[in-house]
Amino acid sequence: MVVILDTNILIKCPRMDTNFHKLLYDYLEKTDSYIILPKLVLDESKAVYKRSMTEKYEKYQEKGNLLNALLISERELESIDIDKEVENFISHVLSIYSKFHKKYLIEYDPMMLEEAVRRAINKIRPCSERKEEFRDTILWLTVLNAAKSQDEKNIVFISENTSDFCSANNKLHSDLLKDLKDNDIQVFYFNSIESFIEQYADKINKLTDDKVESYLSENNIEIEVFKLLDRGIFKDIIQRFIEHKYDDIDDLTLLDHQMQLVSFNLYELKDKTYLMTVNCEYALDVEFSHTDDDHHYDSFFKSHTYSSKQLCLEIKLQFELDEEFDVMNWDLLDIEDIFYN
Repeated sequence: MVVILDTNILIKCPRMDTNFHKLLYDYLEKTDSYIILPKLVLDESKAVYKRSMTEKYEKYQEKGNLLNALLISERELESIDIDKEVENFISHVLSIYSKFHKKYLIEYDPMMLEEAVRRAINKIRPCSERKEEFRDTILWLTVLNAAKSQDEKNIVFISENTSDFCSANNKLHSDLLKDLKDNDIQVFYFNSIESFIEQYADKINKLTDDKVESYLSENNIEIEVFKLLDRGIFKDIIQRFIEHKYDDIDDLTLLDHQMQLVSFNLYELKDKTYLMTVNCEYALDVEFSHTDDDHHYDSFFKSHTYSSKQLCLEIKLQFELDEEFDVMNWDLLDIEDIFYN
């Protein structure tokens, strides 16, 4: 999922540290999702933040002067560098976005200008009969472009501006729904982070380590993975690893196994199903024959001997889940790493 926050959402809490923000970040991490930042929102947030800081600082000085007039010993008011605070605000916002995706910033697209003008002239939302919301039109076109560029991830747009983006029922306006239909794309709109959390993150939070471990147990994953490792490409991978340590490997036999969950994350698809990637540690006991060099004799005198080792595998599994998080199927994707215990 890709989330786009409007300026009014950023400015509402400049520190972006409420419990709902924390739930949003947790959701992004668990679902391999991220937030992207239109340059328009960044520039507007900077301007709005500076205006708000200036206004409040002037009120602070006014109230401080009134208070000073009542004091026997006048005190100097604390000075605030507004430009520096604006820089700190922007740096803080960018640091949060960059945690989830390297290419989080969406630059202006000059190609949008003609379409924005057409909408303004014809009063197509976000433009309306009351006013020409040129800024909102550019933002909406940015959201549309983001949705077009995504292959599988859903686009979520969060804005408190229901008057320009929505109809009377706080759902996307029919003009905007027509945009989605004409372009065969989906955009899910919310008027607050709270409402997004209620519909999406609360559901995701129910998927705990215990629940994932139950998937592993109920589907006999440990045994089924052992069967996969005992044949085909995965057994070849194991044998090639052992050959780096021993010469002339033969008779490789997998003996015993034990699996432990390490981590998992979700990838939400447009059809409302999920791909869940599960990382596990897999302890595997193996037995094999190999060349045993006797250094007391000539190199022609070599014999084969049997050794047993426990390998530690880091494996990646993928589950397909339906809307209710029930398992549809699963697959062993890869062996991430192998080392001796």
